[in-house]
Amino acid sequence: MKKEKTLLWKIGLIVISWVAFVALDFFFHAGLFSKIFTRNNPALLGARELFYRIPFGYLSFLIFIVIIYWLLSKLKIQTWKEGFWFGIKLGSLLSLTSILGLYSILTLDFDMLVVWGLVQAIELGMIGGMIGAANSGVSLGRLAIVVVALFVVSVVLTITLQAVGLAPQIGNLNN
Repeated sequence: MKKEKTLLWKIGLIVISWVAFVALDFFFHAGLFSKIFTRNNPALLGARELFYRIPFGYLSFLIFIVIIYWLLSKLKIQTWKEGFWFGIKLGSLLSLTSILGLYSILTLDFDMLVVWGLVQAIELGMIGGMIGAANSGVSLGRLAIVVVALFVVSVVLTITLQAVGLAPQIGNLNN
């Protein structure tokens, strides 16, 4: 019988997972797919208001991670692979319902919604894999090292994409 994880361990895993989620999300939205998300669309807020509301998006990531942790624990998923595929499937289903709902009421471009959904599925897959790995005994310290590396790589790649013109540079937030 496995020993019950402490509250501090659970909080540590959730925080580490949240930092990983933020890092990957930064790369996708400010780097790789930023041209899609920075198009002028009347359904989106201006850059300044979007910037001010970033904490609400990051809070939603934290809630996703708590849900995935709870589900993986209840389902006794104990490997990174099982956790990853659970996260991909859950992320895909949640994204699909959101995409269909948003497409029915907003003027967002369909490709923007599809990319948003794919990104969310990938992010939830990563989180599921991390939680599954932790549940199988991978130490939080080892996961933290991987997350720090992910964070650095995400920032460097995003800055590089912006510097070479493949992604719009974060600039003036006057609109």
